[in-house]
Amino acid sequence: MMKKILIIDDDEQVQDSLKLQLNSEGYQVVSAESGSDGLSVAETENPELIVLDLSMPDIDGVEVLRQLKGNIVTWDIPVVVFTAREDTKSRQQSALHGVLRFLRKPFSPKRLACEIERLLGDSGA
Repeated sequence: MMKKILIIDDDEQVQDSLKLQLNSEGYQVVSAESGSDGLSVAETENPELIVLDLSMPDIDGVEVLRQLKGNIVTWDIPVVVFTAREDTKSRQQSALHGVLRFLRKPFSPKRLACEIERLLGDSGA
């Protein structure tokens, strides 16, 4: 069974690029373009891992993370943060909420796929 990855990012090009790479690595990919949609999709789709951008139009990514970790349905889903933010506060807040990897944009979709593979223990298939 394919492992499911949720991408929460408001940039459609980033979503498409990551979907292409992760699909080619054998993962099923679902996505959301806002923090509120991401919270809803995480609850209904039950992904094995979430890739989360911190700069979102509606709910800040750190708040999305806080809500994910505070929800009995989504609290144990591993989260990889990827963002253009360079501030130490975002990194610290993400770490406080159990983020396992913090990647800075721009980055290689292949590198993200490698990080996901490491976190989940194998390829998506």
